[in-house]
Amino acid sequence: MTKYKKQAMASRVMLEWGLAQTHFNQEGKGKTSFNQAVKFAGLKIQVTGAEGKRTKFQRNATAQMTVKATSASPNMQIKQEEKKKEAEEEDAHDNTASKNVPEMIEHSEDEILLERIKFTNAKDNEHKTLTDLDQAILLSLCLDVKNTNPMDGLTGEQMGAYLERVLHQHDDWMIYATALLERAWLESERVHGRERAILQIQALADQHTNRLTLTQSTFESVENSAPPQERLKNLHTIVYPPRWGALQDLAERYAKIGIMTSAAELFEEIELWDEVVECYRGAGKVNKAEEIVRKRLSENETPRMWAALGELTKDPAHYERALELSNGRFSAAYCCLGQHYFDKGDLRKASENYMKAVKVKPLDPFVWFRLGAISMRLGEWETALHAFSEVVQQEPEEGDAWANVAAVHMHNKNPSEAYPALLEVRKENNCLFEIILILNGTL
Repeated sequence: MTKYKKQAMASRVMLEWGLAQTHFNQEGKGKTSFNQAVKFAGLKIQVTGAEGKRTKFQRNATAQMTVKATSASPNMQIKQEEKKKEAEEEDAHDNTASKNVPEMIEHSEDEILLERIKFTNAKDNEHKTLTDLDQAILLSLCLDVKNTNPMDGLTGEQMGAYLERVLHQHDDWMIYATALLERAWLESERVHGRERAILQIQALADQHTNRLTLTQSTFESVENSAPPQERLKNLHTIVYPPRWGALQDLAERYAKIGIMTSAAELFEEIELWDEVVECYRGAGKVNKAEEIVRKRLSENETPRMWAALGELTKDPAHYERALELSNGRFSAAYCCLGQHYFDKGDLRKASENYMKAVKVKPLDPFVWFRLGAISMRLGEWETALHAFSEVVQQEPEEGDAWANVAAVHMHNKNPSEAYPALLEVRKENNCLFEIILILNGTL
């Protein structure tokens, strides 16, 4: 074994070890292991800036972040020449991507963003060929940026620079797919590029199945996809979700932008029945949601499904059945009963059910708040004070709860206790100076 191969093996071990440390939330240790992997691999990385254009109609170049990397592999010069010839052949055949890598979704013609940043200096648009290990290391450094920084604009720019460097090559299926997925996650949080991001996640999820789908519409595309051994070759050097995880992520993003029916179908495929019901309800297909719930109940009765049926039919008997199956330990059913009686105007029964709910699940500030509000209307001031005190302990920035704490103390003729609560309210609402001044006069 040559010296370079030994170093590459050591680098791969440190990379996998760093990913394991990151997975188990060993803070700071993952980055140290990634840096060791860079050192063993001999990979030279430079995170810098260069002038370039990001949009189609941009006139003046601005500073753009970029990552430059050079491999230490002795075979990279030969491989780079081979890649250059392959690129020329692909251009001659008007084919921009290899058939054995995931499909890269391009921006629509209406999108103002360029596919890649166009740097003013031509040399900044050129990149040297990297090994699969080098690309995996760059992805790990991108992951470290994601895990150790708040998700703001600067973090996105740093991650995007690493991802663009990896996406200049498409040698390995899994590495390329990981870079595409991470880029799609970034773009899905932005206004520009969100459409491409959703389609990209859909395409990556579709390429984990042999079925014909929207982005995998021909049997030829299925046959031309990479074989399993090629896809799994570098599995342990990257972080990529299982198929069910990718589908769940896609469904949640569909639901977030209001595409409820498609989200429901994806949730149904991975058997997340609560989400299926919620999505069909959000789409206005209550009958479809009820049909699914009744079918699930015919196969296996669960408290959650009975509670879902109660929400769909507004029948309190279904909530009672859920509580019967759970031996009174299903707080959501108590909450639903509380809401049902509140809507009917029976505040006493609503209060009783909310009280039972917080006994089962005390760490729920929303339910405590509802209990406190109902108790105030019933004139049960001690219960109301206890409920709102629980809210502010769990959510110290909940201004409405602090205001209600102050209101209860004022009703109990205890202004000295109300004053600190009003000071907390003032942090959220600056329009309380007059009330505080009046209260100061009473102390």
